[in-house]
Amino acid sequence: MAVPTFTSVTPTSGHAGGRVLVSIAGTNFRVPSIPPAGPAIPRPVPVRVRFDGEAALRVDVISTTLLEVLTPSYRGAPAADPIVASAIELANLDDAGVLIPGEVVTAAAAFTYQRLGIRAPASLQAPAQVIRELVAMLRRQVLPNTRIVPHTDYAEPGAARTLFARLPGVYLSEFRLLDEDRARADPNTFRNAEGPVGTFSSFYPSFTQRLECVITGVSDSMTELMQLATTTRDAFHRTPFLTVDITDGAGPRYQYQLDPPDNFAFGIPPSPANIRAFSGSIAVRDVAMELTDPVSRQAAVALIQVETGAFDGAVASIAVETTQF
Repeated sequence: MAVPTFTSVTPTSGHAGGRVLVSIAGTNFRVPSIPPAGPAIPRPVPVRVRFDGEAALRVDVISTTLLEVLTPSYRGAPAADPIVASAIELANLDDAGVLIPGEVVTAAAAFTYQRLGIRAPASLQAPAQVIRELVAMLRRQVLPNTRIVPHTDYAEPGAARTLFARLPGVYLSEFRLLDEDRARADPNTFRNAEGPVGTFSSFYPSFTQRLECVITGVSDSMTELMQLATTTRDAFHRTPFLTVDITDGAGPRYQYQLDPPDNFAFGIPPSPANIRAFSGSIAVRDVAMELTDPVSRQAAVALIQVETGAFDGAVASIAVETTQF
């Protein structure tokens, strides 16, 4: 009887939604046996892994000392804050997928699920970085009185409500995040390319979204409003990409494609103040939402010599490097 053991779990925490790639090191993990000659018959994975009773989404037995596991989603108490660390159970199975008696081990509090939480933007995972830069761009090029429309329970820090009623003004509202319908090859990778001013690096995230919002210009003068609309449209045509500094100067800057408004709709609602407004929709494309937690890892596991047969009296051979995903 070979009882499996734990040595380490890497990483020890991950998203509560699951699909986090975890490496489990230990001993006595059962590896797949050599199948008999004949037609290939699918066999169950020889090691079962559970997180607090929930089966892992995928288990890859790399060797007798290493497993690659894709975590399930968190199914514990919804209101737990913080989430209690989960136990991981390992069990060796026979070729029929039946538990081998005695070959089970459990590591208590071995993995902690985490919510993303609501926090200040610190990386590309925060669309708030993009919104902040969009407001800054409009303030620089169009009008200093550019703001996000507040809710009744929200106001910008240090800003009085009278600032939002100052005319003329440009306001952003009705933000939406929509999934991008784009296929990505080799996600989560950087590629270098030559541009007109030298080499630049392109990043290919695994999951992007399109950030849409409504832009509204307000004035009590129709002439001023027309000029404001022209200036706003000109700013978007002069700025096809929004440059975002996600690390406050400590790291690289990223560029996102800006989709300008197709048309502005002008409205003159009846009011004693004689307020006039225009509005349109704008979008920022390819906002990266998920840059970590890979779901697979490529690793060379063997170098196999393959005989190709006799050729002109000599035996040729080629080396084939296999990989484990």
